[in-house]
Amino acid sequence: MNEITLPHDIKQYIRRKAIGYLVKLFLWYTAVVAVNIAIWNYFTNPVTHVIVTVASILLPFLFLGLPKDFLHSTVVGTVTSVHITEETGSYRTGVRYWPYTKHVVMLDIVTKDGKNLRVKAREYGMRSQQGFAVPFEGDIQLHMNDFAIGDTVYRFRGLPFPFIETQNRKNTEECIVCLSENPCEQSICHYCGRTLLKIDLDDK
Repeated sequence: MNEITLPHDIKQYIRRKAIGYLVKLFLWYTAVVAVNIAIWNYFTNPVTHVIVTVASILLPFLFLGLPKDFLHSTVVGTVTSVHITEETGSYRTGVRYWPYTKHVVMLDIVTKDGKNLRVKAREYGMRSQQGFAVPFEGDIQLHMNDFAIGDTVYRFRGLPFPFIETQNRKNTEECIVCLSENPCEQSICHYCGRTLLKIDLDDK
């Protein structure tokens, strides 16, 4: 099982992503603290003070969300099983939320130190502004056999999806940042311009 060192441009992307989140969080807390100072004396009830304090702590995360890509650790593991599940959610356009469904490919992996983890590999599906979308079956069908038992998974802190060294990969390379497919001979992603991760399977 090979180790991978992320290229400089991808490391820089992750750092900028983390800094951007922290800056937004700082600005939100600055605004919340300023509002609290302005209205604090209007409330004399201690219970109200507690409620305002708790709301002040949670409000920035309510709008920004949690930095999920940074909450998981960097791991390397081997696929032991592949699952395809269906999930529902919603996305916002303006002030309105629209529901959707999607197919998610989940991989059970065992790490080098023997830990068993479930990793989200890829998502497929359609979103619709007319209510719950019907998953685009043709899309998931095209990718159902992309991953197999024995594949090697590299999950990096700060990136939403892992790099997967698979036996069944088509004659393309996926960008680990934007997931765009590129011809195998390319070293730079044609969409986002970042370095493509490559592993020479003959060296394994």
